[in-house]
Amino acid sequence: MFTKYIKRQNQSETLSEELRLLYVAMTRAKEKLIIVSSDKYKDENEFNQKIQEAVYNAKTMPKYIIASNAKKYSDWLIPSIGISLNHWNFIPRFLAKTTVSDVIKEKQETIKVKNIDEMREKVQKLLEFHYERPQSGNIPTKTSVTAIKEMAEEELTRKSDIEYEPIYMIQKPDFMRTEKLGTQIGTAHHQLMAFFDIEKIKTLTENNYADFVASELVRVTNDGQIDSNVVSDKNIADMICKNVTSFWKSDMGKEVLSAKKVYRESPFEISIPAYEYDNTLPDEYRNEQIILQGIIDLYFEDKNGDIILVDYKTDKCTSKAEQLAVAKKYEKQLILYARAMEKILKKSVKDKYLYLFSPQSVVKLD
Repeated sequence: MFTKYIKRQNQSETLSEELRLLYVAMTRAKEKLIIVSSDKYKDENEFNQKIQEAVYNAKTMPKYIIASNAKKYSDWLIPSIGISLNHWNFIPRFLAKTTVSDVIKEKQETIKVKNIDEMREKVQKLLEFHYERPQSGNIPTKTSVTAIKEMAEEELTRKSDIEYEPIYMIQKPDFMRTEKLGTQIGTAHHQLMAFFDIEKIKTLTENNYADFVASELVRVTNDGQIDSNVVSDKNIADMICKNVTSFWKSDMGKEVLSAKKVYRESPFEISIPAYEYDNTLPDEYRNEQIILQGIIDLYFEDKNGDIILVDYKTDKCTSKAEQLAVAKKYEKQLILYARAMEKILKKSVKDKYLYLFSPQSVVKLD
């Protein structure tokens, strides 16, 4: 009994794989599907009887029985052929009466070219075709705010008069590299701010903010929104909690808590002229449109109904000069964010701010 079960199970798995292959083969044709099958029948009457039996079984028997009893692909196909011939060009041939080559010749079509020179000229034109705007291939149909910001940074670097001396150093081992960790810490800040319980903190006094922020970090991490490997380091967790607590205690944080409406992690897509992606494009390309996408950290509607845009950054900057440099770095990004909001909300953005977690300060952008 057990041997029969194993045999049946193997047969079922084999049929499943064959059915998958048949499905793949029959769904790859773009314009025409040609199916060739050969079976042994005494004559055409036996063939027709086979189709009638298959059609009857297909209508009366469960499909899984028909599928599991198949011995060849035609056992799956013939019922379909018999049920509906609307989209089939079905040509049964019996080798006793004809040959395969006869069938092939019957289906061949001869294309007569009336004017070979005219045809050659058309082909030549296609081969020598030149696009009117070849640089269009270098313009993406979709880009991100981050990509445009990075291009702006490169442009500033090229225009800078400062000459840098190259520094040669041995590459640090993985455990000493901080770039990846820095990105993960920045992501943890953003995720905590994105999923933070604003309504709850409104009910607390500032003395209780620190404990509540710490509990929110645990909750958001347990919900899977923050990488637990990052915040398992107590120093990192404490730093994140300190930075976020300072935000809610700041004037900016108080404005957010008193706002009419608050929106976080808002995705958008708008169209912009191509020259804003690449200002070196010739004039004829400048008005081509591309899709710009991005995610706005936070914006809110204040007591007066004005729209305020806020973007968080974890760039390390202690001096005033460094803060201004960071503001310059992200200026283009916030301009695009503001434009997207104005286009979508049909309302102007009053102010744009960068909130810098590292020095715990706010930079207003014009």
